[in-house]
Amino acid sequence: LVDGLFQCLSPQGVTVWLRSQSVGTETRQFDLAGSRGEMHAYDSAFAMSLEKLSTMRIANTNLGQRLVIKVPLVEKKKLTVLGILEVVQRTGLPFDAREGSLRFVRSMVAVSSGCRAFSNLEFETS
Repeated sequence: LVDGLFQCLSPQGVTVWLRSQSVGTETRQFDLAGSRGEMHAYDSAFAMSLEKLSTMRIANTNLGQRLVIKVPLVEKKKLTVLGILEVVQRTGLPFDAREGSLRFVRSMVAVSSGCRAFSNLEFETS
């Protein structure tokens, strides 16, 4: 998924965060499952998990301004965020290209829900 999106969209980066499977006093809610290129902050992944909605916004990163697209991987039955797919793009994209990127990332989340990598989880896009 990470490599496929990286090749299709030519972004600055693609990251997948999955809900932590650790138990006990672990405070981290999500673990890095895969990444290529630039990554946005972990804290924003956690904040997004509370909203359960796709977002697309300009963010200041340590490498300058970037367009950050985030799509949650939501468990259908419990409406729990099980992961987050994040794509970091250049900010100079036209509006139509930005919207197309968001739709494409949402579609890839929907398609990926049937992959063996996510076989024990059920996802939907919001």
